[in-house]
Order: sequence, then C-alpha cells, then structure tokens
Amino acid sequence: YRRGARAGDAIFLTGWPGESAAGLALLTADVAGSETPGTISTEEKAVREHLEARHLDPEPRLPAGRRLAGGRLATAMIDVSDGVAADLGHILESSGAGARLDAGAVPLSPALRSVCRLLGSDPLRLALAGGEDYELLFTGPPSSEAAVLSRVLGLPVARIGTITPAAGRLEILDGEGRVIDLPRGGFEHFRP
Repeated sequence: YRRGARAGDAIFLTGWPGESAAGLALLTADVAGSETPGTISTEEKAVREHLEARHLDPEPRLPAGRRLAGGRLATAMIDVSDGVAADLGHILESSGAGARLDAGAVPLSPALRSVCRLLGSDPLRLALAGGEDYELLFTGPPSSEAAVLSRVLGLPVARIGTITPAAGRLEILDGEGRVIDLPRGGFEHFRP
C-alpha cells in the first residue's frame, strides 16, 4: 500500500528513472526535425535506441514488486508512472508524512546524462519529474540496505532519502544540504 510510510523509514528506488522521459524527448525532437540522422555515431545510436525503447516498451517491475510485498520488505510502495516526485507525493499524502531526498543519491544513468547534454536538459529534473519509467519507489525500515535489496530483487536499488514527520512536505537537498527548487512535475491525469 501507499499508506505505510513512517517517519525514519528509508526511501528506495529501483533502476534508472528519467530514461523514459529522455526517450520521449528524443522521439519528439525527431518529429520536430531537429536532428540530422546521418550525424550520430554507433554508440549514440545505441543509447538513443535504448532510451526510446524505455519509453515505447517499458518493463514493469512486477517480480520485484512481488518480492518486496511477499517478503514484507517495503512499508509503502508505488510504481513510477507519474514521475518520482509526483509518485512520492502520493505515498506522502496517503501516509500523512513528509520526505527529504538527497539529489546526489538519485541514480542518473550514463545514457540519461549523455542525452541531457545533447538536449540541454537537466538529468535530475528528468529523473524526478519524468514519468512512465515503471520503476518501484518504496519505503522500508531505516536498517534496510540498498545493496542487499539489489541482490534480493536482481536489479539496481538506490537509497534516495528518508521519510520525515512533516506531512506533505517534500524537500530535495543538494550535496551541501541546501534545498533545491525543483517542481514536483509529473503526469497529471486530469490536466486539460
């Protein structure tokens, strides 16, 4: 459920958020005709195909979700369909809690970083506000370790923050402990 997060719980994220949003940005750039097809290297083409596939053919983390739920390893959980920040907001609302995220702990894949340089985009913004990744965002006991969870789930897991008692408040901190002003963003189902 979304409602089980408690102050002190650790916040974890599977995989590489933002890759679907980067894939969509690449597809949209193609539609706009902003790139000449013959000017990209084989490596750039592979990165592009990977990110476009992450958008067009996402892989929901069903087995990992079942392991987390079945092993009672998570106190609250949601898939990242609306964006990390927006979906964490759903957990916070349901749990009556707040959160503090460490921006430096959010996993940013080399592919995402590469494409963001090309597009002039902020990879952290795409990772936190981009949706359709279908990674798992979950909370667990503070003693939980990302490395152990990675082995149990068979995929990368990063510890990205902590649940706080400040209901509904989401803080994103940089490496110096300063609050970063990033909008929650994400997909809004009923936005006109």
